[in-house]
Amino acid sequence: DADVYGPSLPTMMVDKDASWSVTPTEDKMMVNPVSLHGVSCMSYGFVAPGTGGRRDHKNGNEMNRGLEADAAILRGPMVSSIVEHLTKRTLWGELDFLIIDMPPGTGDVHLTLCQQMENKIDAAVIVTTPQRLSFVDVVKGIDMFHRLKVPTIAVVENMAWFKGDSGKKYFPFGQGHKDELVNRYAIKNSYTFPISESTSSAGDNGIPFMASSCYDELDVTEKELWDTYEALGKAVVSETEKIKNDKTNVFSIHYSPERSSIIVRFIDQDAAVEYVVKPVELRKGLSKTSEMLGMKTEDVPEDIHPVEIELKGKYAVGITWSDGHDASIYSREEIRKLCETLDSKAKT
Repeated sequence: DADVYGPSLPTMMVDKDASWSVTPTEDKMMVNPVSLHGVSCMSYGFVAPGTGGRRDHKNGNEMNRGLEADAAILRGPMVSSIVEHLTKRTLWGELDFLIIDMPPGTGDVHLTLCQQMENKIDAAVIVTTPQRLSFVDVVKGIDMFHRLKVPTIAVVENMAWFKGDSGKKYFPFGQGHKDELVNRYAIKNSYTFPISESTSSAGDNGIPFMASSCYDELDVTEKELWDTYEALGKAVVSETEKIKNDKTNVFSIHYSPERSSIIVRFIDQDAAVEYVVKPVELRKGLSKTSEMLGMKTEDVPEDIHPVEIELKGKYAVGITWSDGHDASIYSREEIRKLCETLDSKAKT
């Protein structure tokens, strides 16, 4: 829990009857995590009791019943230092994943963690809400992670809808901008979560929804919620495994006016390969964007060329074309397959 100003784990993971404590290791150099619901946890709300949202947990110091909380009044550099200590000086032991819940924004905490843990943060999952204001902030977050070489593997839109008594879905904040994010950054995994009394109640009582529920006892809406949580978890596992097994260290693409061609390079541990592709072949070969824009493949002009090429995260490229279309987002995998196909045809 990397949110020092508003730590949430003491509320969302600790039920009222739980006993817990933060203890130092034998050599006094590190601290042991707090084990809750089978998960190793750490939060500023654990080491500075009272800052985590309520004081009804038994940690040896705080026994006062109530919902009042002390404010964490700290300057930016001190916050970054605290987060770094909590992350790197907790004796985590053997982990499947280390999940860091970062605060909103693009501040010191994000920069510190990404820079101090260089090449150790595999990926980011972006959480947003349907409002336009949230979308604008999320775009900044994705761009920040891109600059720090952390790929975004999933987008989650929270509190997007609810079901009325008739079973009809209502979207009180509009349809949201999740699809716009997915299309802009070619993010394959996207999920929408409802306004849910079950989830809210579970978090308020310190027992996560997935730990407090039995699937067979859930109603239809709650089962849909469970399935979405499970799908998100499986996607994170799958995508991080792909990243770890990905041997492509360098992917570059640029347009050469002198050669009237797009130059694509893939460099990995074993080999390096360069492809020279005519812009019209790339545009026609990856025709789905043209079709999405209502343009038939045969209508693409032969002299079309890129005006701007921009990497979108680690796995996608955005191209603004000379005919004015700027909605073309291609994944690295798509481009490589097309290059290999065109190269194979040229050799035969």
